[in-house]
Parts: sequence; C-alpha cells; structure tokens
Amino acid sequence: MVSVVYILYGIGALAIWSLLYRENIFYRCAEYFYVGFYGAHLLVLGWESALSIAWTPVTRGEYLWGGIFILALGFILFFYSKTRAFYMIPISLIVALGTALGMRGAIHAQLLGQIGGSMSSLIKATFMDSFNTTLITVGSFCTLSYFIFTRQIKGPIYVIPRIGRIFIMVTVGAAYANTGTGRLANYSGILLNLWQTDAVYIIPVALAFILFDIIWRKTKKNI
Repeated sequence: MVSVVYILYGIGALAIWSLLYRENIFYRCAEYFYVGFYGAHLLVLGWESALSIAWTPVTRGEYLWGGIFILALGFILFFYSKTRAFYMIPISLIVALGTALGMRGAIHAQLLGQIGGSMSSLIKATFMDSFNTTLITVGSFCTLSYFIFTRQIKGPIYVIPRIGRIFIMVTVGAAYANTGTGRLANYSGILLNLWQTDAVYIIPVALAFILFDIIWRKTKKNI
C-alpha cells in the first residue's frame, strides 16, 4: 500500500513538473485531479462543519443556530436568475465578519504589537540585544518618514527617508529570499521522496515520454 501511495505521489509530482517542458495532457490531468480533489475536500469539511456548528445545536433545542441554514439558502438561490439577489445577503455577512476579524487581528499584531515592540528600552542586558533594539527603532522611524507625502523633506534631514528606503529594500529582499528558500526546501523534499522511495521508478518512464515527444515533434516538423 505504501509503495502504491509513493508511486501515485511520483506520478502527480512529475506530471505537474512536466509543464516546465511544455503544456501537455499529463499536466492537465494532474491539474484537474488536484482541483477536483481539493473541491471535494472543501465540500466534506463544509458539510462536517455545518453538522457540528449548526445541526447538532438545533437537535439539542438551540434553534437560533437554524438561522445558518436559512442564510445558506442564499447560495442555492444563486443558481436561479429570479432569486439571485438573495445570494448577496450571506456574502455580505461573510465579507463583513471576515473583514472585522481580520482587521482586529491585523491591528493588534501588525500595528499595536509592532509599536509596542519598537518603543522598548534601548538599554538591554547584552550588546547585541541593545544593537538590535536600536536598529529596529531607527529603522521604524526612518521607514515611517519615507511615507510622508504631505510635505517634501528637504535639507540635512533628507537623508532620513533615504535610509528608510534602504530599510524597505532590505526587508523586501529578505522576505523574497525567505520565500525562495522555502520553495527550494519544498522542492528538495519532493526530490528526496522521488529519489528515496519507490517513486524513483517513475522517473525513467517520464524521461522516456519526454524523449519520445521530442523525437516525434522533430519527425513531424521534417515531414
């Protein structure tokens, strides 16, 4: 059973990577399978959530939770042109609640938390801690000064937003490098699974298909 799973894993990985060669039927099949599997997975999760969040409380006498099923009817009415407007009611509630929850978390984590962290004392137990805190404070001040658009900064203090731009470039570069290393680690894990498991037997088959396609395309051009 484990060997079959690894072989299917290898077929799926190589089928997706075959797009690097050219668009082909193997890539399309893998793409359709992934989209279909993910859609089915979301459907099962949604059904289980509806049962646990709404249906179970209703069976216990908490009929207020039945309003979820009434709102859910709006998604079904979307498929009928005369009742499609009711679809906007649950969508507006979902967007409003999601925005409110997202803003609450973002304000606390990305605004208040960052301000509180940058306002800590510059004197720490070790030299490196003091250096890091000072760097964060100076970088925050210079970066914020870069986004002052109401008045042009001139004179000797013009260097402050310039330093802020350097901090922005370094931060964006570090984020890009972090993303790249994360993707590289993901690819390395896939390659290790392909090489160290029974999925390795799929590699020569895939190479044979590519070689056959190259020869067939060249022969077709010559004809």
